[in-house]
Amino acid sequence: MTIRQLGGYPLTVLTAVTAQNHEECSYVEFLSRKIVTQQILSLLALYPIKAVKIGVLGSDVTIRHLAPFLTPLAKARIPIILDPVISASTGYCFQNDKAQHALMTTFFPILHCITPNIYEAQCLTRSTIANTHDAIESASILRAQGVKNVIITGGDGNNHRGTGNDIEDVLLCEGRDEPIISRHARMRSTPFYHHGTGCCFASALSFFVANGHDMLSSYQRARDVVIAHLRKTDTDTGIGGLA
Repeated sequence: MTIRQLGGYPLTVLTAVTAQNHEECSYVEFLSRKIVTQQILSLLALYPIKAVKIGVLGSDVTIRHLAPFLTPLAKARIPIILDPVISASTGYCFQNDKAQHALMTTFFPILHCITPNIYEAQCLTRSTIANTHDAIESASILRAQGVKNVIITGGDGNNHRGTGNDIEDVLLCEGRDEPIISRHARMRSTPFYHHGTGCCFASALSFFVANGHDMLSSYQRARDVVIAHLRKTDTDTGIGGLA
C-alpha cells in the first residue's frame, strides 16, 4: 500500500498468511518454498527490479533457500532492505533462534540496510538497549556483520531514549564515520493502537532508495511518510494498520 501511494509499482511475494487484527495475531501459516520460489521466478522473468524490501520470512530453511535469488541482485547493486520482523506488534513470534541465526549469516552480508526496532535489535545482537549509547553499540554490531546501513527505530521504546515523548532513531550510514541521532515527537497520542509502522517505514525507505536518494534523505522522507499516516489515523478513528 505504501509504495503504491508513493507512486511506485510494488511486486509482492507472499511468504506467509496471517490471521490478525490490531489487537492480536492468532495464526500464521508459512507458505512452501516451492510457491515462494515460483513467485520470485515469475517476477524476475518480466520486471526490472529497482529495490527489494523483505519482511516476514519464516524458517531457517526458507531463509537459506532464498539467498541464491538475492545474492545476484545485491551484486548488481540493487539495494536490499530488511525489516527483520521477529514478532508481530501484538506479540506473535515469527522467528525462532535458528531462523535469526540463518538471517544473520545468510542475508546480512548482502543487505543495503536493516531497520530493526529496539526489541528486534536486542534479539539480533543479544544485547540490552537502555540508552543512546546502547543503541549505537547494537547498530555497530549489526554493521560489523556486513550490513551497509543500519537504522534502529525507537518507536517501540518506553521513552528510555530521547526526552519526554520524543522518539529517538539511531542511524549508521555507509560513508559516514559518526552515528546520526534523529529525534521526533511520538505520534501515538491516542489510547488506540497502530500496527504496521515498521513495515510502512521500510517500504517507504525502499521506495526512496530505489529512486536515487541517499540513505539519510531516504530515512527522513520515510519517517515523514509514517508520521503523516499516523496523523491521519489519529484524526480518523485512532485505530490504524499501516503497511
